[in-house]
Amino acid sequence: MDTEKKNGKKGLLSNQLSLQLGRAYTLLKREWNARLMRPVNACLEPTYRCNLKCQTCFFGVPKNLPQMGYEEGKEELSFEEQCSAIDQLKKLGVSSITYIGGETLLRKDSLDVMKYMKDQGLFCLLITNGTMVTPEVAKKLVEIGVDRIVVSLDALDEKFDIVRGGKKAFNRIKNAITALLEERSKKGSSHPFVGFHMTISKLNIEDIVPLVSFSKEKGVDEITMQYFSETAKELVDKTVFEGEVIGSPRFIPRNGSLLLSGEQIKELREALKQVDSSIYVKMLHSLSDEELAKGYFPVKKCYSTRDTIIINPFGDVYLCPNIDRYVIGNIREEPLEKIWGNEKHMKLVRHLSKNLFEVCRSCCSHLHNMTPFQLFKIAFFH
Repeated sequence: MDTEKKNGKKGLLSNQLSLQLGRAYTLLKREWNARLMRPVNACLEPTYRCNLKCQTCFFGVPKNLPQMGYEEGKEELSFEEQCSAIDQLKKLGVSSITYIGGETLLRKDSLDVMKYMKDQGLFCLLITNGTMVTPEVAKKLVEIGVDRIVVSLDALDEKFDIVRGGKKAFNRIKNAITALLEERSKKGSSHPFVGFHMTISKLNIEDIVPLVSFSKEKGVDEITMQYFSETAKELVDKTVFEGEVIGSPRFIPRNGSLLLSGEQIKELREALKQVDSSIYVKMLHSLSDEELAKGYFPVKKCYSTRDTIIINPFGDVYLCPNIDRYVIGNIREEPLEKIWGNEKHMKLVRHLSKNLFEVCRSCCSHLHNMTPFQLFKIAFFH
């Protein structure tokens, strides 16, 4: 019995050591890629259109779409143009592409585009609201070999329909998850990795524990949580570079602030105590009451502008959703290899290496932009 206990402890320590070594390697690799300005991640946005009207999302309001390029009569990237973008991303060294909208599955060619990604040997992550994942779509997603599917889920039952602005949307998501997991099981595959992502705001603070229970009940592989990114209009207007306002309007609250009140912050703390430690919430634990109240994240460095490429529905290349008005080129006008690392890109990188912008305090990619020291503190002291 003592021998079994010793072996068990050794195995646990070995697993923990492997996990920490893996994290250390990932961090070192990120530092190296950022230093070399080597793009490894990309977001391909085929559309900003969406079939829901989420209270936490800029794209859910049709009148906002003109600000994102639709008022100029621009055409979204065709299937051929998206495939060309994928080829160019791969050539630059990108190994992982996030397919995100709007609602990507509104595009009739979305499944074909994801198949093309997989045919090129790239990691494919689909972000979706899940409402368009019918049994037929679920089967195709599994057959294609999509690596990971993240479904946005902020509440349950009728509450979800209110927050997300869709009729019977929650029922469609339940059916979508069931279909995905059943198809995956039929194939005997571990892919796609299926998870829920919860954006926490004052709209759903009481739904954290029930949503975690629901996730376990459905058998999804993962649930992640992130605090709502919100930017006051005055901060957007102050974000000026090279004589132009580059702050994005997409994080400006449209019906009043959705940040937590003092009482709701206490509720959040209590809810997180009840959440299984396997769920990634440490970033939430590490935020102070003041940071939660103001919607500020402790971002000290920008990695995203050094290692991530974002291509919008019209071929514009930009580097961060918080400053999406700063476009460094367009793939319809010149190859991506000439855009990445061009003078406009480097001017921004040089500026950010010395001074972050006002809107960086509400960085939507704050976890990716944490320094190694910050991540170390989060991992071991929270």
